[in-house]
Amino acid sequence: MYRRAVPLRQLGLLIQQALNELAHSVYNRYQTFLQESKPPLIETNNPPPNFLDKVLCALSADQLGIVLKSAFDVKLILGNSFRKVCKAIAPFLSTPWKTDISWDTIRSIAGRAEPRDKEIAIEFLEKMILKIKGG
Repeated sequence: MYRRAVPLRQLGLLIQQALNELAHSVYNRYQTFLQESKPPLIETNNPPPNFLDKVLCALSADQLGIVLKSAFDVKLILGNSFRKVCKAIAPFLSTPWKTDISWDTIRSIAGRAEPRDKEIAIEFLEKMILKIKGG
């Protein structure tokens, strides 16, 4: 099986789930006009995997904002705006302190970070550099 087959399969399952939800929404909204009793379900062989679970980060939301902003500024992460990058990434991240991180928190804190948060972010980045160098 090709390496890229797994993400495509996951995308297919997401599309099937979205189509089922759409069919039920249309049915519920317009059931008086429809002759069928209920919309048919699109069958899936396997239950959807938990590939959309959140990634637990050891950094706080403020520290994540610092790292993401610097990655955006040096063009490691590309996007039309830092706001859009935060909106895209935040739903998939959690911290030991918060399971749901607000994209706006990440975005707004990145510009006015506290010195201690900067120090912690730098420490993690230095550890990553050592790992890359093979140390």
